[in-house]
Amino acid sequence: IIEKDPMEPNKKPNDKDLSLVEIGPRFVLNVIRIFEGSFSGATIFANPEFVSPNQIRRDYRMAKAARHQARVVAKEEKRRKVAESNLPEDSLSEFSLSDFLNVIE
Repeated sequence: IIEKDPMEPNKKPNDKDLSLVEIGPRFVLNVIRIFEGSFSGATIFANPEFVSPNQIRRDYRMAKAARHQARVVAKEEKRRKVAESNLPEDSLSEFSLSDFLNVIE
């Protein structure tokens, strides 16, 4: 890639004007399995670190379902605790706001 100087657009490029710029990511292929034949036969090599995309998606969905189940259990536990906590009757509950406003006037 040659960068032109806007002050000298007609200048001839030399070796110092050239620069190498990376224009994108590399394309990398990871070996999953090597067979004895072209596309079949005994397995010569199997990559033990390879995890299939389906397994990754399954693990993600299982983790998401576990988080949801934990929220459901926590919500039910909270409902149970609120139902069990019987607070005593408030002595001021029989009065309304208008009663208090009448007393102030």
